[in-house]
Amino acid sequence: MEEHILFSIHTLHTPAHKWVLNNEGLVDFFGDMITPREAFERFNIEYPMFTAVRADISVRTTVQNGVYAYTWKEVERFL
Repeated sequence: MEEHILFSIHTLHTPAHKWVLNNEGLVDFFGDMITPREAFERFNIEYPMFTAVRADISVRTTVQNGVYAYTWKEVERFL
């Protein structure tokens, strides 16, 4: 299974706003290729109506427990 890294921001209104990190560690934040930290800061400024309760970078890892083929492991948490 290929490595899949995801940046997500969870708010009170939606379970998660999600972006996939590219090979350089950047996310496509509405047309701008920026770091997840910058995306988190811009999200808070541009969307003040959404209260962020969690923001993190997670990597998908393979598991062999018969129920799920993969799980998410937190790499870095911003909030």
